[in-house]
Amino acid sequence: MKITVIAIDQDEVALVRGTSALGWRGKFGCPLVVGEVVFIPARGLEDNLRAGNHIQAETGYEEISRFTMNSSPAESMQPLELRGDYLIRGLVVHVAPEGMIRVSVRGLEFAIERRELEGADPRVGDHVEFCLHGLSLWDTGE
Repeated sequence: MKITVIAIDQDEVALVRGTSALGWRGKFGCPLVVGEVVFIPARGLEDNLRAGNHIQAETGYEEISRFTMNSSPAESMQPLELRGDYLIRGLVVHVAPEGMIRVSVRGLEFAIERRELEGADPRVGDHVEFCLHGLSLWDTGE
């Protein structure tokens, strides 16, 4: 999804847990939400991460919690108290039997490992809700 870099703190380097990726804390905006994030630059394109720039980004996260099935078709992404945490309500758009599911929130997609689903067994077309902790946006360099 195309997002806008609103602000970036070049002095606050962040390591994305579970990876060797380094990024910077900042604020992003898209038609869905304005919120806190860790930006991960595309290799060699670190200058893309400047306030006011528009970048194509993929999502990452540190952890998912409180995954539930939801009967509401509303898709939303609401910031929670801790920076980088969000309440997500979205639509399941892909299910791999033994692997990941993909949840879309008005075009912003999240790939979730099946082990994080807390026993839920969603199917394509189901509406789900979960808390996402430690959002990261990875510049694709496109």
